[in-house]
Formats: sequence, C-alpha cells, structure tokens
Amino acid sequence: MSRLLAATLIGGIFAVGLVISGMTLPAKIIAFLDFAGDWDPALAFVMVGAIGVHISTRWLVLRRATPLMGASFPAAAPKAIDARLIGGAALFGLGWGLAGYCPGPAIVSVGVGGLNAWIFVGTMLAGINMWSEHLGLRMPYTMKHKPDHESLVRKDLATPIDYPKPDGVLTFDRLSSVFVSNTNHEEDQPVHLQLKDPAIPISYNLPLYDEPAQRYCPAGVYEVVGEEEGDPRFQINAQNCVHCKTCDIKDPTQNINWVVPEGGGGPNYPNM
Repeated sequence: MSRLLAATLIGGIFAVGLVISGMTLPAKIIAFLDFAGDWDPALAFVMVGAIGVHISTRWLVLRRATPLMGASFPAAAPKAIDARLIGGAALFGLGWGLAGYCPGPAIVSVGVGGLNAWIFVGTMLAGINMWSEHLGLRMPYTMKHKPDHESLVRKDLATPIDYPKPDGVLTFDRLSSVFVSNTNHEEDQPVHLQLKDPAIPISYNLPLYDEPAQRYCPAGVYEVVGEEEGDPRFQINAQNCVHCKTCDIKDPTQNINWVVPEGGGGPNYPNM
C-alpha cells in the first residue's frame, strides 16, 4: 500500500509539473521544435531544470544500499547506440513534432479535458496493442477488438439519415465521383465481386439491415432493384468498383468475396 501511495503522490507531482511548465500545450511544444521559425526556447529551461533535479537526487538515492520501498535498484539500462535506439528516437520525435504530445503530457491532458488528447491517447494505446500483438507480446489488457461487420445495427434500431442533395461545388453524387476516378474494368472479364450465397442479400440483409451494401459502397456498385414492384433483386455493377474493399469488410454475413480483378483494371488517378 505504501508503494502505491508513493507512486500516486509522485505521479501527481509529475502531472502538476507538466501543467505548470507548459508541456501539456501542443502549441508550445511545436513552437519549441520549430527551430527554423518562431522558436520558443522556454521548454529548454524546463529540461535543464529537470536534468539538474534528477542528477542531484539520483546521487543521493544511489548512496543507499537499497531503495526505500524495494529490495534492489533496477539494472542499468543498455548504453549501446544502435539502429533500434536511433530509429525509435526518430519516430518519437516525428510524432512529438506532428502532434505536439508525448505520452506523459497527453495522459495528463486527458484528465483536464481536450478532444485532441483523447484521440492521441486512444490512438497511441491502439497502436501499442496492435504492434505488441503483432510481435507476439501479450498486453496486460485487452482492447476487445471485433470484426467491423459485427458493429452493424439493425434497420429497426437505426434512424435514417436525411442527406442533403449534392450542391455540385463541395459535394457531388456518387456516380460523378466514380467518373472522376476513371475506374474501368474490361466487360468480358470474370466478375471480381462474388457472392457465396446469392440469396442472402435479399432474404437476410434486406429485411434486417435494408441491405447495407447499397449505402456503404462509395461507388454505387450494389443496388436493390425491383423493390417497388414487389420483386427485389440484388444487382452488382462491378464496372464501377474503385477497389476500396469496403464490401469485403462490412458485409454483415461476410457473403461478399472480393477477388483480385484482371491487371490494369480499377481506378486510375493520373494526377497522383
């Protein structure tokens, strides 16, 4: 219990110091890193002061045989300057300069509000979890990941969205946007958007989800035609596909199988 209280007290002192010094203000951080612009050297004094406190207290602490609340001092950190150290430091500096946050100040900023801090910390934790799992390192917590298609809400539980008509200036209809993408597929090639069970879109997806493929597809590839006549039919306009693979991810029953089409097909953005 004493170690927990001590950690809480020290963490609180650290948080207060971050706030007072301005380390929780992204604008101040970015100004400090902007050597070629309007450089603000204030944080350099913060760092020099922190180094001075650390050196003096470390000397006093290491005069003891053991720490106050532990059996032994931790082993010394590796001192080798290798590619992992340089690469990690570069990535840290890049993220720090772009976002204006590093982990400690960002967590403190979450406590005092601020949407940007919440987004930063959430993204940071998700990235740590993703790469740790990828490298085979088990985390002490679980992010509760689940496939995206499981997040769909039934149509009887959702409120329809009344989208305004495209104004032709800032917003455009889907087919106009598909035209700009220059997407193209040879008409005689095998269809690359395949249904594992052709009956599911009408028998299952339509009554439960109002067939979401006709809304989540940005290119209008999927349509339900003949519904007004009482004879609905699921139509696939594969020629319009812009290869985003949303359907492969979002279909509620994973019934759509996105197969790689013939080479040379798909969108063509000549100015990219």
